[in-house]
Amino acid sequence: MAVTPEHYSLLYRILKRGVPAKVEVEVRNRIGEQVEQAVNLAGEIPGTDLKDEVVMIGAHFDTWHTSPNASDNTSGFAVVLEAARILTAAGVKPRRTIRVALWSGEEQGIHGSREYVHAHC
Repeated sequence: MAVTPEHYSLLYRILKRGVPAKVEVEVRNRIGEQVEQAVNLAGEIPGTDLKDEVVMIGAHFDTWHTSPNASDNTSGFAVVLEAARILTAAGVKPRRTIRVALWSGEEQGIHGSREYVHAHC
């Protein structure tokens, strides 16, 4: 379990002023081999004459609970979506199919991308 810097700082300031603070936490957790509720998202920009060849662009859309900002991996997610948006808006007709994949379960052991590879490669 982790406390974000913002919450820690708030508690620190409250206690520094002599105001009593109480934190109540309920944690429910299971450990197992089965991945639950992990979902991959995928979309394609169809290719023309080489449509059976695929160019992948991807990122994971889960995040690490102690990540201090958008570096893990909100920024990668945004870049992938923006690249697909620009290509579509520009009316690009690529020779190869461009597949956009957004994986889940990466922070828990690269589950999403591994399952994608098992299903498609």
